[in-house]
Parts: sequence; structure tokens; C-alpha cells
Amino acid sequence: PVCVLLQPTREQMITTYSTLNTADAFMRARQSLNVENVRALKRELAGVGVIDKDVLSTRPASGDAVPSFFARLSSANVDESQPELREENEAMWRASKLKGQPFLLATWKPSLAQIKPPDHVASVKGGAAAASPLEPLQKLGKLGCVPLPNRHRFLLLNEDLSWRKFNVLVLGKSGAPNELNEAVKLIEDMKAEALAFAARSKWSKSTGLYFEPYPHASANA
Repeated sequence: PVCVLLQPTREQMITTYSTLNTADAFMRARQSLNVENVRALKRELAGVGVIDKDVLSTRPASGDAVPSFFARLSSANVDESQPELREENEAMWRASKLKGQPFLLATWKPSLAQIKPPDHVASVKGGAAAASPLEPLQKLGKLGCVPLPNRHRFLLLNEDLSWRKFNVLVLGKSGAPNELNEAVKLIEDMKAEALAFAARSKWSKSTGLYFEPYPHASANA
């Protein structure tokens, strides 16, 4: 198959780790990746257009517009925004104890990306989901296989498109000095900001926090 030829590291991960939905499976997957594996993965991602040199591409890659949409939101060089989330982001930045504005709250909104869902994706009909101004992920297509509630947000790395941070699976795995400690700090900071946002927005105290490990993520991101 074409995928095996273009992305052998990805296909090997899928074959070896059919699921990555437990801490043990995730730990074993990370432990199986050495520096050479990560470099091979980088070459594969560049080959299919997900990354451009050392950063995530802001152009649709191989017909998949999802990663580039989020990359455009995070990029300082692309005029892409979600004005309906401006107040939420400004509140997060004001309340944050972190230096600068390292994170960005986002949601999926196809109209901003000028992308229409595939024809086979059914429209959301009736109920609160259809009334939401934030167009929930049920309309997305590739990411819409598991419908999310209206109360969902993505926490992106703001203006940081480094390929080394493209997915939690490879975070801290490129071999750079002190990178693993920095990765742990990043995840801890993201957790703190997400919980603070949920509390500030008066969401449930049982708010779930999730990430999608590559290669089982809904997109190459």
C-alpha cells in the first residue's frame, strides 16, 4: 500500500500498537522510539507535507486540511483567528502565571478554513449541538468519528510550530539537551491552564483532559 511506502515508521507503529488508550501502551510506544526512529518519522512527515523543514506546514498536506488549519491558528505569520474565542483567550492570558502567551484556545470551525466536510459526513440535526455558534466536531469528517460535546476546546501551542512538538508521542524524544524536562513542564503547564479555564468558565469539576497520540490521532498532528 502507498501508506506503507510513504510512511513506514507510522505504519509500523500502527501494526505494533493497535491502540494507545492506556498509560502502559503509551509508555511502551514512547520507549520504542529512539532518536533514529524520530528522525525517520520527521522525514516521512516532510514527505507527505505535514512539516516544512523544522516547522508544521500551514498548507493542506496530501488533501488533509485539519493539521494545517490548527497550524494556521497557531502561526504568527498567517492571518487566521477565531474571534468568538477572543474573550476566552484574553481571560486565560490575563489569569495565567506563565510568561508570555504560550497557549491558544481553539475549536474546529470549517468556515474559517474554507473547508467543507466530506459528502459522506451527515449534518448535525436538532438539539443543542446544531444551535452552537462554534460548529462542533460532528461536522468535521476525519476528526468527527467520535462526536464531542459542545463544551470542548483544543489547547494549542501559540505561535510555536516546532515539528518536535507536533504530537505528544514524540515530545521530548528528538535528543536535544534537557528536552525531556522541558516536555514534562509543558504538559504540566497545559494541564494547569486547561483546568483553570474549565473552572473560570464554570464547567464541570469532572472535566476530561485528553490528547491523541500519533499515529492513532485523527490527523497528522
